[in-house]
Amino acid sequence: MNGKDNKFISQSDVEACDARRKSVENAMAIILSATNDPDESFLEVLNSYIFGEITLEEMEERIDRFEYLGN
Repeated sequence: MNGKDNKFISQSDVEACDARRKSVENAMAIILSATNDPDESFLEVLNSYIFGEITLEEMEERIDRFEYLGN
């Protein structure tokens, strides 16, 4: 068995996952404190992020542009 067949989670993988989780939590806190509730548009993008269709950076850019604030 060669080394490529062995898959281990490294400390850097754990740290990257934790950073990503914290970033999403921060984004959700911003949205939920700025609106009465997340609108359909935000939930669609959140699902896209969860399913890997949009990157965290794209989601953060949209949040920075306040795209999810309701009318």
